[in-house]
Amino acid sequence: MVTLAAYADRATGTVLPAASAELHGLALFGAAGAAPMVAYIAAVAFFGVIVDRRGPSWLLRRCAALFVVGQLGSALAPTMLALVATRWVSGVSEAGLDIGVTVLLAQALPAALRPRMFGAMAVAWVLPSVVGPPVSGLIAQSLGWRWAFTVTALLLVPAYALLSPALRGAASGSSGAWSADRRRLVRAGAGCSLAAAVLVLAGALLGGPAAWFGGALMLVSVPALLLLARRALPVGTFRAARGMPAVVALRALTNAGFGMSGGFLPLTLTRVRGFGPATTGVTLTITGVCWAAGSWLHGRDVVQAQTSPTLRLRAGFVAFAVGLAGTVGLAIPGVPVVLPLTAWAVAGAGIGTIMPALSVASLALAPAQEQGRYQSAIYLASSLAGSVVTALGGAWIAAYRAQLRPATFVTLLSVPVLLAVLGLLLAGRIAGGQGRPRMARGRKRPVSLR
Repeated sequence: MVTLAAYADRATGTVLPAASAELHGLALFGAAGAAPMVAYIAAVAFFGVIVDRRGPSWLLRRCAALFVVGQLGSALAPTMLALVATRWVSGVSEAGLDIGVTVLLAQALPAALRPRMFGAMAVAWVLPSVVGPPVSGLIAQSLGWRWAFTVTALLLVPAYALLSPALRGAASGSSGAWSADRRRLVRAGAGCSLAAAVLVLAGALLGGPAAWFGGALMLVSVPALLLLARRALPVGTFRAARGMPAVVALRALTNAGFGMSGGFLPLTLTRVRGFGPATTGVTLTITGVCWAAGSWLHGRDVVQAQTSPTLRLRAGFVAFAVGLAGTVGLAIPGVPVVLPLTAWAVAGAGIGTIMPALSVASLALAPAQEQGRYQSAIYLASSLAGSVVTALGGAWIAAYRAQLRPATFVTLLSVPVLLAVLGLLLAGRIAGGQGRPRMARGRKRPVSLR
């Protein structure tokens, strides 16, 4: 299932520039990229509660079917707006698959084996990252970009068949009543999704005759998004308090940096370097391979035994920041393309170290009976941060779409570098707290955890 999700991410990301060109929807390019993350925000909050009540099997079965619906809908989309809508459906299904697989992992494996499993899950991205971008690019050039979505839907069948035995043996959940806290979490997640959707719409309006309206929507949606996120996330997330809040905050920063850079690199290669669909996917291939290498190294017993979690996390952020800084060279025509692509490989190895380190920390810090709830908070923060930066990046592209110059992309790709540096400064906060993690509730004082 991880391999399928990886292929879907790599394949669809590669063909989005071709789809936006054919459907005459460059202004909605950022919206198409952000739509899955916008949907993910609301869905992951809801599914985080559901999986604790019904169990991972119930959730995975239903979201697998929804995944097929979303992919086939994208393949048949008649307009760019319809493509944005079907991408939204795909985001809902991906939220359920992510939460379901993570909780299934937490139920099945002891803590000592989790680093190895996260390394294996990263390795599962290698083949799709190597095969997905060039294959989907060739499909887009020969048969059309719609077939890339169709192939992704068909691949769900063997993936689900392999997962089925594990689903039959999974725990069924607590089936507890909907508490006021659970309802508040779901409402806040839905509100965040709506505010993020408004932000994406605002970005798409910039650069056109309704630019003033888009600017006004941005001024309203950003504060609303921050207020709602504060209610949905663990107390102390916005100040990266020690323990689980810091883990959530760092996942958000990492996803924002990677999402903004990786999401716009294919468009950068198309507009600045003149690459075609089959070759723009090289950035996604590099990411997958190097991400897997970083995760594999992080999961080795000798690394786990001789380094601290904080040291591993800091090393990952150093590589991530340095790599992203070098990647900016892709937007500068005079720089040999091999240099920024090498830097992108370093960034991939860095995020490959960061993500399993944070995942292992989150499973250790969250209470066993509320894994779904706290994992949903992590995924929600990640997707929220990713959708915000993608929407802002899309707004930047929409505002300058009449004259897209290298300087436009240099500015765009520089922002993730700052986010990576901030993550490095906060990496030491994943440990050292006291008490138990707690979700936001009114104005009570935050409690960190050990």
